[in-house]
Amino acid sequence: MLIKKYLSLFSAILVILLNSSNAQEANISSEIFGRLPEISHAEISPDGSKILFMQNYQGRRIVVTKSLKDPSLPSNGIPTQEGEYNWARWSSNDTILASIRFSSKREGRGGLTDTVEGRLVTFDWKGQKIENPINLNISNVRRTSRLTGVNIPQFQDDVIDMMMDDPDHILIQMDLEDALAIGVYRLNLKTKDREKIINSSSVIQEWRTDEDHIVRYGEGRSRKTTTKIVRSLARYRKSDKDGWRVLFEYDELKENPPFNFVGFSNDPSIIFISKLNAKRKKAFYKYNVDSKQITEEIASNDDADINSISIVDGEVTEYTYIDDSNKIVRLSDQGKRLQRIFTANFPGELVKVVSETEDAKTMVLRVSSPTNPGSYYILDLNNGSMDAIAYNYSALDYELLSPMESISYEARDGLEISGYLSLPRGEEHQNHPTIIMPHGGPWWVRDHWDFDYWVQFLTARGYAVLQMNFRGSSGFGTDFTALGYQEWGRKMLEDINDGTKWVIEAGYADADKICIMGGSYGGYASLQAIVKDPSLYKCSVSFAPITDLSSFMRYRKRYTDYSIYENFVVSDEWTLDEASPAENIESFNVPVLLLHGDIDRSVRVEQSRDFYKVMKKADKDIKYIEFEGGNHFLSTEVHRIEFLKQVEKFLKKNL
Repeated sequence: MLIKKYLSLFSAILVILLNSSNAQEANISSEIFGRLPEISHAEISPDGSKILFMQNYQGRRIVVTKSLKDPSLPSNGIPTQEGEYNWARWSSNDTILASIRFSSKREGRGGLTDTVEGRLVTFDWKGQKIENPINLNISNVRRTSRLTGVNIPQFQDDVIDMMMDDPDHILIQMDLEDALAIGVYRLNLKTKDREKIINSSSVIQEWRTDEDHIVRYGEGRSRKTTTKIVRSLARYRKSDKDGWRVLFEYDELKENPPFNFVGFSNDPSIIFISKLNAKRKKAFYKYNVDSKQITEEIASNDDADINSISIVDGEVTEYTYIDDSNKIVRLSDQGKRLQRIFTANFPGELVKVVSETEDAKTMVLRVSSPTNPGSYYILDLNNGSMDAIAYNYSALDYELLSPMESISYEARDGLEISGYLSLPRGEEHQNHPTIIMPHGGPWWVRDHWDFDYWVQFLTARGYAVLQMNFRGSSGFGTDFTALGYQEWGRKMLEDINDGTKWVIEAGYADADKICIMGGSYGGYASLQAIVKDPSLYKCSVSFAPITDLSSFMRYRKRYTDYSIYENFVVSDEWTLDEASPAENIESFNVPVLLLHGDIDRSVRVEQSRDFYKVMKKADKDIKYIEFEGGNHFLSTEVHRIEFLKQVEKFLKKNL
């Protein structure tokens, strides 16, 4: 079947209706690149009669709904009164369940601790009848009441089963009885009644249900964790009538898990798991819980981790991985049919089915690439039509965006490092002013082949951009990630600097016009890489960096993931002071642009404030911008725009 792309009148419903500023002439200004993506989520109702979007409106995310059956009906824009939407889902054909996140404080070790809280709300598709279905008194979220035995959970939005065949109910996990002891509750969205179906556990932090809504799997980390032991375990049962068994147990700091649970099959004795293959890459298998043996390989690749699999009715329908770019391998007959349609209509782009109707005949597609920030289509297999319904960065001239090419180079110890090089469109590919852009994290994170608004903003201004997946990055196997252990302040930085030398030697970069720029760990690296080799860079742009590792690690002690940080950061071969920009001020002889949000919950703003003070005291060239109400992720549109404006001015002056 041949399906042709076309635009219908429906394409005007969303973006243009709600964001009139999109009517301005397409350009490459900071205001355009700095906008939040118009659409961050799209979902069709189970019966296909309506659609909802998470949409940017005047710098904030709102829920937008629209009738697909009667386009003459107006769209419904549904903002939050406080906080920000985290996600929104159809709970029935007419009702929406949404998560809202907001900043708060709780009492913890060492006093008040900054937190992010999560709450649920329900409303009908027109934005009316807004209610909180949990119905807890949240006047004081700082402590557990010893008199009532009721804890006010930090996250009251952790839905583990939408129960779409029972639209009145959901299954939700939360620590309602004791802090960090997670139980599972069946919640009635209409009456707000809740029934505990799994007792609270201080060991299990994540519960999973099968397609019959039975809780059959749980995993977590023991409270008895110390600085030397992080005990993790997983439990499984075949049915609600069977007892629980321990699937595995291990010490996170010394061992890898024997496997990771992924999902349930149609056979209660068989589960889907992921574990390392012979090449030490993440792969997926069928596993027999009785014989404790792998029975079948589902998806494996010798060169890359398999990222995920999709399970429908107990069978694997597709899997994903990343080599040079994102790949989706579709296994079912329906998936193969769809792949032919996608290849014919969107060659060289990544196509994801982000939502579909209950009968799987109508679906919402998201199409993206480095030069496509994300466009959305409705594919109707009943009549063979495909309508474009929305575009991200719709005021941007896509023709000015730069392709992203995969590259690799050899680090000084012989390790192969992969990455991406983006060059200004329409220019000779040599001797560019260049931005080195290490990613954040640094673990459980990697750079991807896809649209990146920082990268495209820079290439549109004539800069080349090099991104690298230094050791410790995810996606390349457990061994590659483990190479980053205790190397936060040494070999990770050497990998970055070796990439800078490679891009010079390859002729792409002008050695006299190179700046390093990043956020979070990338912000740290944008400072400390200069300490490691002051000769490479002419300037540094650092957003939300860690500048004092000793102070940072003291702060992390109040969080449950401290032991994981310690394993990555602390080394017997170098000290925290040696790896801290704030303790190596004498190495900074280039201009620095420092930026930070004042309510950053991941890296406290004092890391930048204090660094700025010691730099100014030493008479170093530094400019500091602090975003009022800004977080760790530049989530606010006004902050994104100001960030890009400051970067543009700084680079123009110093490169």
